[in-house]
Amino acid sequence: MKDKVTRETRIIYDCIKQGSYSIEKSLCEGVDWTNVLRQASLNRVLYSFAKNLDTDADHRLAKIVKVVLSEGEKHLSRLDKTVRRIILSLSSEKIPFLIFKTYRTIPYVTPDVDVIVRAIDFGRAAEVLLKETVAPVNSWFELYKSKMEAHVKAAGLALIDLYTFQNSFWQGWDEYLDIDFIWENPRMIKVKNEEWPVPSAEAELALMIIHVLHERLQITLLEFLFLKHIHQEANWDFILGQSKKYGWFKSLLRFLSIVNELNSNLCPQERDGPLIDHHVFSKKVGIPKSRVNNPLSMPYVYQIPYALELFAERAKSNHSHTRVFKFAPYYFFAKIRYHATRGKKVPVYHHWFPFEYYLPRCGW
Repeated sequence: MKDKVTRETRIIYDCIKQGSYSIEKSLCEGVDWTNVLRQASLNRVLYSFAKNLDTDADHRLAKIVKVVLSEGEKHLSRLDKTVRRIILSLSSEKIPFLIFKTYRTIPYVTPDVDVIVRAIDFGRAAEVLLKETVAPVNSWFELYKSKMEAHVKAAGLALIDLYTFQNSFWQGWDEYLDIDFIWENPRMIKVKNEEWPVPSAEAELALMIIHVLHERLQITLLEFLFLKHIHQEANWDFILGQSKKYGWFKSLLRFLSIVNELNSNLCPQERDGPLIDHHVFSKKVGIPKSRVNNPLSMPYVYQIPYALELFAERAKSNHSHTRVFKFAPYYFFAKIRYHATRGKKVPVYHHWFPFEYYLPRCGW
């Protein structure tokens, strides 16, 4: 049976899911490994992908993989130190907090750690974290202070983004979710030897979906794998209820339709029905078709009709929708750029841990 995904996407997905992948067979098939590594980078899984590769058959490829792993370890070490500092600093002051949009099911590189505190604790939390800086107060701090945001950078640590979700300057989370929803039923997850306080499965999933829907404008393998891992833990009635209340219900349904289609293409051996199988799908709610084209290539960048539907639904919402128009011009620019570069530059986060950065150091 013909595979419904591109060869690069299949190699990356199978390598991560299987835990190991030998390049020996693919070398005989003429795989362009420069393109494979670039695709892994765009999907935010470059580190985990490289870690699972068996490159003994190609010394040139082994060289770039070694550099990627070395740099990835530095980033991950910085992330661990940052989370430990956050936990120690805020816990010592008895300030309730949650780390969100940071934990995923596989190790990956991220330049920042997102932290939420209650509005009443924001000033104190910001001052505690700012004490950790070795440089003058971040120049953004005063600009964002009235918006209940702070961005703190200290030597040797990742960027710390502190939010309350109330009147946030950039994401505007309070336009999509109840503030109390974020704080209900928090969990403790163990990452290496550290326990992280994180939102409930419902809140974490809702936050990820909103971010993917209205800012990133694409679905990467990192987010797909996380959703595939956590979706059964979540009460989807809560998420659907929030989407109806805040005017992103139809966008959510289309998103779930796309995710189910992605899963059927990436995992054809799973014949037990859709990945997300909620009773809402059995009702006549007008769920649009996924519009996923074959062969599928990840990351999946939204098609223009879907993007128009996203913006239109937000524009009709009774809740504030000014922020969505920040992304409308950018989306169409990014879509044109995506095709003009033949998929080498995706919307918003193409600069995270970019594969191309390491090529000159390896003689490529």
